[in-house]
Amino acid sequence: MQLKKYQNDTLAVIKAFFDALDTKSPTEAYESVTSSVDMIARLGNLRKYEAAANDTPTVAIKVPTGGGKTIIAAYAVRVIAESQGREYPFIIWFAPSETIRRQTADALKKARHPYRQALN
Repeated sequence: MQLKKYQNDTLAVIKAFFDALDTKSPTEAYESVTSSVDMIARLGNLRKYEAAANDTPTVAIKVPTGGGKTIIAAYAVRVIAESQGREYPFIIWFAPSETIRRQTADALKKARHPYRQALN
């Protein structure tokens, strides 16, 4: 599946954040990725980074309805794994409803589905 430019841009920001974690705390990584003039213009008004327990890096993506949040998330798993040098990163995948959770889980089980292919 060919991703759209904004989807690739979103993945690039996620990659930059996780790559920055090699030398920075999650808060510092977030600030370094989001503080450039270009990023401020692209991302608009952002909240300050709120570190999780034990300074564990966390990411939430905000994409409009129909923008491909699920496919971005599926590709983000690989981006995060590669950035962190882990074959199987620990990911918690939230869904807004039981229906969406079930649809996503069913899609991820199908070898030919784009979500599943993004994980492979």
